[in-house]
Amino acid sequence: MTYNVVQRIGNNYYLYSVEGKWDPEKKNSKQKRRYIGPCDKDGNPIPSKRAKRVDPVITDTEQKRIPFRAYCFGTYDVLYRVASSGRIVESLHHAFDRDEADTILTLAIMMVADPCSLRTMEDAVESTYLRRLIGSDVPLASQRLSESLSYIGTDEDARCRYAEHMLYDSDVVIFDTTVLLTESKGVDMAEIGRKAKKAGMPQVNMGFVHSLKYRVPCHMKLFPGSINDVTTIMNLAEELPLICSSVSMIVMDRGFYSERNIRKLYSKDIGFLMPIPSSKRIFKTAISQSRKDLENPVNTFRFNGRTESYSDMTMDMPFKDIVDGNGDPVKSVRVLVFLNFDREKDELDTLYEDLDVIESRVKDDMEYDEDNISSVFYGKSKRRSLFTIKEGPEGNLVLERNRNAITFAARNCGKLVLLTTSKEEPKKVLDIYTQRNWIEVDYEVLKTYVEGGLDYVRSDASAKGLMFIQMIATAIRMRLSEMIRDTDLKDMGIPMMVRRLNTLHVCEDASGRRLSEVTKKHRTIYEQLGFGEPTLHT
Repeated sequence: MTYNVVQRIGNNYYLYSVEGKWDPEKKNSKQKRRYIGPCDKDGNPIPSKRAKRVDPVITDTEQKRIPFRAYCFGTYDVLYRVASSGRIVESLHHAFDRDEADTILTLAIMMVADPCSLRTMEDAVESTYLRRLIGSDVPLASQRLSESLSYIGTDEDARCRYAEHMLYDSDVVIFDTTVLLTESKGVDMAEIGRKAKKAGMPQVNMGFVHSLKYRVPCHMKLFPGSINDVTTIMNLAEELPLICSSVSMIVMDRGFYSERNIRKLYSKDIGFLMPIPSSKRIFKTAISQSRKDLENPVNTFRFNGRTESYSDMTMDMPFKDIVDGNGDPVKSVRVLVFLNFDREKDELDTLYEDLDVIESRVKDDMEYDEDNISSVFYGKSKRRSLFTIKEGPEGNLVLERNRNAITFAARNCGKLVLLTTSKEEPKKVLDIYTQRNWIEVDYEVLKTYVEGGLDYVRSDASAKGLMFIQMIATAIRMRLSEMIRDTDLKDMGIPMMVRRLNTLHVCEDASGRRLSEVTKKHRTIYEQLGFGEPTLHT
């Protein structure tokens, strides 16, 4: 049986059709309602006020403009332009054959824009316009990429050709090392070293050469984890004259100060610039002899918004029998002492604050034992030499300030002591050294990206190949950072820039390819980088 019912909801009426069905199992009738539409109170249907949908007629021209595929364009176009403007693309094609150079460049750009595993790399690249920008059709299957890593790692001559081309006419380079921890059993170079003992994992040492002129890393080399920094720098110093004869000075940190390194650098006629560790006798002598010069108002200049005072001295060579490349003895060295007044104040405040914190941790009934002593200096172990630690009459822990040690530490605050063969003015020498600080920040980022990747390589050759590509990726990232440093983009940062550029696509339809809408944000990024209007080159 079927009949209609009217249901009131608010001020409106709705018509429903009700159909009764007999359920033989439950021996009763069930009602099923079907909505018909709006009606009046007597059940008369009311026509709908909504216009009936009419599908638009699409012309053949409009049909061709409907995109059936989109490629991510903005990020990859910018990164490719950055690599091309920084000699990176040119140097890769100079050192490797076309296919390998394109593979290295593709992987390096992907590591900056969208890091992913080798297994998913091909699919990730296919969703971008990168292949067409580079002009490459090299397959990127995971097996082929694994073979490429091994080939790149084995071809040391090609890596050196790349470094030679990148370092052309560079006069100052920066040397440094970093430690990469890995659990990969296939990397024979992974050995127990200094940092590995603390982390509980084998380590691989990486030495790198950074061009100060082009502000990018140009050369890298992996060493077994058990080799110390001194041996690493000596091996790189041996290679450097063969790679680039124009280099006149190497900038290093205080960890490379040693008789063996300085002897090697002088014998190769390689200039150097490095800070002297505060524990060395020449450091203490330089601090004592520089006091009058540092108080002289003539020896001051403004540097990065702060006042620096300096002392330029010639001191006796701290090591015996040092000779240059001609075999002539080197009897004296140039030592520069810099004093930054703002940093001196900050470091003095920190020094005496640490002393108060350490003393406040000592309680009258604290026993004299190693555990208690360690807890007192927790997080401030470098300050331990500033105290004389004694056992009191009741077996308690007693601390006394070491006057001479604290006086020496206070005297060193705000000071930097540099050993150099450079003949440049003190301000220029300080500028060269301070530029290595921001480079270290970028290499901390490199370590973050690299350490996990080494766990998946199966040989030393693959590890070298991966690290070389990571070096290229770091060069692109550092080149981009340098380009935005003095622009309005400096507060945006690379991650935010990548997110904004990822919204610029190439749309492909039956009539060809075209760019999606170019927004004001896209134009600003391109213009600030000096690339003009975003353009699709066909």
